Amino acid sequence: MVANIEKLAPFRWKVFQCLIVAGENDNETWKRDARKFLVTEEQWKTFCDRHKALPCYVSEDNDSMARSYLLLDEYMRFMDKGEGMVTTSDSILDVGVPKAMEQIVWDKKSFVERGVIYDWGRADMKPTKELSCGIRLNMEELEF
Repeated sequence: MVANIEKLAPFRWKVFQCLIVAGENDNETWKRDARKFLVTEEQWKTFCDRHKALPCYVSEDNDSMARSYLLLDEYMRFMDKGEGMVTTSDSILDVGVPKAMEQIVWDKKSFVERGVIYDWGRADMKPTKELSCGIRLNMEELEF
């Protein structure tokens, strides 16, 4: 796989450990039964060790993911997928973002620790090839 990733030459390759969320992907009654994608901690570590030398490689284990993402559902409610069943906030359209965020658990420390704040403008983050549709990516357009 390393050779294929090197050939693709992405500036960032994010790999996630499979996270089981109770009431969403934990059994055959759900549309997405993720149990078949589970790996042991030893298998996950072996995979990470095998690929960590790639400069584009970024891994996220279950501990890093749980409660470190801000997810919105189709009703614009924050979803808390930490422990147990998924819980949701009131819609940000009704109560605003600050109030809705008070209704969930979001681990800002884990958010920062998983390396989400980085400089997209760095030379090694800029694409060196044209995109498949024949356009070049303008990083300034992605800034907010």
